[in-house]
Formats: sequence, C-alpha cells, structure tokens
Amino acid sequence: GFNNPDEPVHGEGHGYERYITIPDDMVVTLPLVKKHFVGGIYAARTIPMGAWDEWFALHEWVCNSERYDFRWETIDGT
Repeated sequence: GFNNPDEPVHGEGHGYERYITIPDDMVVTLPLVKKHFVGGIYAARTIPMGAWDEWFALHEWVCNSERYDFRWETIDGT
C-alpha cells in the first residue's frame, strides 16, 4: 500500500491505497474501486511502521540499481 494523497488535501487527512492484481472480468463493488494500472514491474515489501532504516535500505537499493530508476511522486504524477 501507499499514501494517496500523501499530504492532507483541503483539510482532510491523507488517504491510503493498496493495489492488487485481479482478473479483468472481475466485478468490483463499492466502496472498492477497480482501476487499470499501466505499469510494468512492481514489488512488495513489508516494512514495520517506524523501521525507517529499512525504508532507507530500500531507497538505496533502488537508487543504486542499474535496472531501475527512482521516481518520487504522488499517484497523480505531482
């Protein structure tokens, strides 16, 4: 999962989203929303809240990778 929006918007608290892979023909009912994510490779890692050193290790791994590019932005591209 990830914060979305990361910062409070118009006095509201920040949100949180999780993406999972589902079949194309799966019916999704409210309050859930079906989204099509145009992307490629993604990864998942569990990092306990407060384990900031583990977040830093993940960040360093991506930044030092010859295969991946680090891109910090919100889900809406800002």
